[in-house]
Amino acid sequence: MTGTVVIVEDNAMNMKLLEQALSIAGYATVKSS
Repeated sequence: MTGTVVIVEDNAMNMKLLEQALSIAGYATVKSS
């Protein structure tokens, strides 16, 4: 079962880092800035 995580981040570099780390761990992401 895949979880979904909402990422709210105003720094583009942090957003990319979090998205990559979560996708490697098997989570789907929904982004908001």
